Amino acid sequence: MVYAGDEACTARPALGQVFRAVGRGFRACIADFGECLQSCSSLASMEPFAGLIEVHRFGADSQSGDARSFLGEVIASETLRIVVLLGITVLMNRKIIEPEEFLRVLAMRPTGMHVIATGPNPPQPLVDAADLVTEVAELKRSEKIA
Repeated sequence: MVYAGDEACTARPALGQVFRAVGRGFRACIADFGECLQSCSSLASMEPFAGLIEVHRFGADSQSGDARSFLGEVIASETLRIVVLLGITVLMNRKIIEPEEFLRVLAMRPTGMHVIATGPNPPQPLVDAADLVTEVAELKRSEKIA
């Protein structure tokens, strides 16, 4: 699944999927390859689910080796039901991770694991391989109203 658009906007529906999964007792992993979680109010909502949600922050300046080894480990996990990769498309667009390499790793995921990739401008190979691609745009947000 791919949520395409501004990183903050795409994080919201992805985190909604996480809460839905952990509400049913499944384990989830969230990896932030940008700064999506830095100002996210949903972090406080995750505290009661600390045993079910893993959170990893890499930042937009992630090194290719760090991101690659993490992706390989998390995708191979037999205990996770949902993996959210916030801002992963930015790494693909910067050629830190090649889309084809990401898709090869993704093909090794266990049956039943759902992976959500988010961020702006998803590369075409990712779009072609995804079961669902949704463009997310903020039309209105109450905090922005004067």
